[in-house]
Amino acid sequence: MNSLASSSFFLSLIPVVTSLAFFLFTLPAGIIADVMSRSKAVALINFGLALLCFCLGVTVWLGWINPVILLFGVLSLGIGFAFNGPAMAAIVPDLVSDSELSSAVTLGGLQLNISSMIGPAAGGFMILSLGPGGVFLVNALCFLMVVLAAQRIGETQSNFTAGRETFSGALFETFQVVRQNASIRMVVLRNFVFSLFVSLIPALFLVLALRQFRVDAPHLGILFTSLAAGSVLDYFRYIA
Repeated sequence: MNSLASSSFFLSLIPVVTSLAFFLFTLPAGIIADVMSRSKAVALINFGLALLCFCLGVTVWLGWINPVILLFGVLSLGIGFAFNGPAMAAIVPDLVSDSELSSAVTLGGLQLNISSMIGPAAGGFMILSLGPGGVFLVNALCFLMVVLAAQRIGETQSNFTAGRETFSGALFETFQVVRQNASIRMVVLRNFVFSLFVSLIPALFLVLALRQFRVDAPHLGILFTSLAAGSVLDYFRYIA
């Protein structure tokens, strides 16, 4: 986007549309993860993400990419991640015993933070050799690996077909639980306020790094890695 658009506005729209996707689709994604097979949901979502990254990679290589197409791709990726998150989190209790659940959740959060450190730096350096289109294609292969893993899991979610409610019924029940439980309302409110301010950081970060400091792709990746490193250190402090 930095090379396609002269305005910083388009650059700042990248994290905006990603946050918008999570805001709009995370709630229905959680309901879908509850009313259908989670392993199938994970496989289907990641196959869609792989197809999207493949199309973006081909579009870049053919020279058809423009700011509007790129923003549409970012929005679509955000929607895919919004649907993937609840399904991936909900499948953990189906894979481990109750006694192992706490450790599994902790390791899941840790690997997410560590991958947030490695991914940006690796992607920044890969752009030098493969170009943005090549990185999109590598990302598509990574999503396909998740599809294969989800298929190997098989059907572990018990009773997902028996007695499951409709989407509208599940949505109504969700709002009922939030309305009746003060603790859940407080968690939702705190997360909303926290996300509202945190979402400003990526938008400002990209504009400052690329337009003010004029860093290249590897250095931008290292900057994002530094941000993720702070999250990992804070995470270890929390679990300690």
